[in-house]
Amino acid sequence: MSSPALEREKAKLQYALPKEEIDHTYSHSAKSLNGHYHVETSTFFTGKDFLLSAGMILFLMVAIFWLINARSSVDAKRQELQNVQRETQALKTEKGNLQQEVNELSSYERVMQYAKDNGLKLEEENIRNVTNETSK
Repeated sequence: MSSPALEREKAKLQYALPKEEIDHTYSHSAKSLNGHYHVETSTFFTGKDFLLSAGMILFLMVAIFWLINARSSVDAKRQELQNVQRETQALKTEKGNLQQEVNELSSYERVMQYAKDNGLKLEEENIRNVTNETSK
């Protein structure tokens, strides 16, 4: 037995959705011991909505995973760059120290003292001035 309100609601839904969706989505018939009665149910979430929502959630999960992965990769590269810069600075410092040591060991006074300690004598005719000239 249908009430007039139920009939009006069915008439409205008929124009809102195709008939197949009205029959399967919004109303179900059930049989009782006393006869037939109609149970009106309404679903907010259809199969298409579920698939769309599941797809969006999956897309968001993949996007978040990709962003986290990209962020960790950037952080790892940044750390690697800092390590290389630190190592470069240490090598520059070591190079400066070694250059200073070379300059100290090759000073005129040190060379003359070494020659004197080992019994070498200075002969003026064997001395030549050497300059570092760059060719143009």
